[in-house]
Amino acid sequence: MRTKIGILLIKFRKNLLIANLKLSDFFNLKSASLYATQPVQYVLGKNKEGKIVRNLIELAIGFAAFKHTGQVRKGTSIPYISHPFAVGMMLQQAGESEEVIAAGILHDTLEDTATTEEEIRTVFGEQVLLLVKAASEPDKSRPWEDRKRHTVSKLAARSREELAIIVADKLHNLRSIRLDLEETGEEVWNRFNRGKEQQEWYYRGIVNALISRHRELAMAEELKEEVARVFGNQ
Repeated sequence: MRTKIGILLIKFRKNLLIANLKLSDFFNLKSASLYATQPVQYVLGKNKEGKIVRNLIELAIGFAAFKHTGQVRKGTSIPYISHPFAVGMMLQQAGESEEVIAAGILHDTLEDTATTEEEIRTVFGEQVLLLVKAASEPDKSRPWEDRKRHTVSKLAARSREELAIIVADKLHNLRSIRLDLEETGEEVWNRFNRGKEQQEWYYRGIVNALISRHRELAMAEELKEEVARVFGNQ
């Protein structure tokens, strides 16, 4: 059965062909207001009152696909966009709102692309922006350990919606690592800024910080189980 996001991806591609548009024609980032003003059929719909509204998830798919153009997953030739899409699908399967799903798809745009907060605010609104910011690390000029400590230290105070995105992100990353370990072995750890020992410290820190939140978030328990698969039981 195709998921909602999978169907939207097909629609997105199909409607680009129908409208004879290039991505560069629609995603004109010189004017972020374009997203909010242009009546492009594949990002607009009508609610029960007949008012035209944007489909946040479909818009996020196109926006993220454009922003992550040319990027690949570390140590592979897999397009990077596969990760944000997977995070969005996990959130959709967990029954999260459109705003949370859209933010999940966009969660790396501030951190890993030349996207500004104002772009996201203009296109998707303040709520989605705040969710994306919550899932983004602080200044990447700071040492890796400092950034990871910051992420872990803030988890307990995060809202359930913010945690859903953060946990989906980490869970998909860890699942990808496990699959690569099964295929290529321990050399997988050479892809990252820090090796296996530091990665284990980070992921176990996340799991420990989320112990009190498991009842709110089923994926937190899944993350705990995945950590045990990759790093072993303590």
